[in-house]
Amino acid sequence: MAESLNGKNTEADVIRFTLPGFINIDDPALLAQLLAEYIKRVRKIDAADRAASGKEE
Repeated sequence: MAESLNGKNTEADVIRFTLPGFINIDDPALLAQLLAEYIKRVRKIDAADRAASGKEE
């Protein structure tokens, strides 16, 4: 990392690490699908919260 900060090339262009409880997703189509489903869930939760608090968009 220090070499990359000095402007020198390093061997690794990407650093990968795994967080406990999570998986790496290398398939762009699967990632897009999972993100779309997550966004739908978040919007549904947000709409329910807004309705419960009396706020509308």
